[in-house]
Amino acid sequence: MQEIVSRDYDVSDQRYIPGLTLKFGAETDAYFCFVSGAISDLNPAKRFAYRGANLLFFPPHQPRSAGFDESSQCLVVRVGPAMLSRVRIELQDRSPLKIEGWEALWLIRKLQGEFLKNADSGSLIVEAIILQLLVIAARCSREEHAGNTRAWLSNVRNVIERQYLNEFRLSELASLAGVHRVHLVREFRKHYGATIGQYIRKLRIDHACQLLGQTNLPLSEISSTCRFADQSHFTKQFRKLSGLTPGAYRNLVKGSEIVSRPSIHHEQFGKNAHVRIGV
Repeated sequence: MQEIVSRDYDVSDQRYIPGLTLKFGAETDAYFCFVSGAISDLNPAKRFAYRGANLLFFPPHQPRSAGFDESSQCLVVRVGPAMLSRVRIELQDRSPLKIEGWEALWLIRKLQGEFLKNADSGSLIVEAIILQLLVIAARCSREEHAGNTRAWLSNVRNVIERQYLNEFRLSELASLAGVHRVHLVREFRKHYGATIGQYIRKLRIDHACQLLGQTNLPLSEISSTCRFADQSHFTKQFRKLSGLTPGAYRNLVKGSEIVSRPSIHHEQFGKNAHVRIGV
């Protein structure tokens, strides 16, 4: 087993055989767990069970014991209270939090690369990556909380997430929510930290990341599928959000042999757009 040990965090990478267990969510520490394999809750209630490649966040004060159901590779990051104090994460007793999207996948791959180069000591780069992962976890936790407190807003977001390859008209989304469109725009940005257009672009980039990692489709076809004006616009937006060109991201993911998150929206392909909004 390789590991990095410091005062504020630890990083370890190991292959686990079926039957081995890990404990997360200590009194003061949180954990990121990037597992490629199968992991599940040992509690009889089975609060979680994941198979494939998944990034999970276990917050402090919510102890969980996890077991491996098949041979699995697991990168574990312990985050101490000093680092946790820099980011506010609000979670109910529903751990772990599953973190999805191109940002988290890219960051965890960067962390693995730095880990392999610095297995004997800590690294400022590793610390910066862990802090970015904490920011993403905090954002995910806020989105869950917002979805629980505003049913109409959560419903709009769910429609967008199911049909983000379509075009949306703001007035129709406001009608769906039963609120004025100005109120919808204000509340959406307040609770999700982005405009509706920005949120849709992020989902389309996320989908493009899946296609880049799972297929050999030309970039021009991916840009068209993900509803960008042309390949140049796609490349510009992709680089703006990820810091990489689409080609560089494809090389990174395929070179790491990490399977991208399976698309839950594949049924959208071939459907005609039925609502429109400028994005």
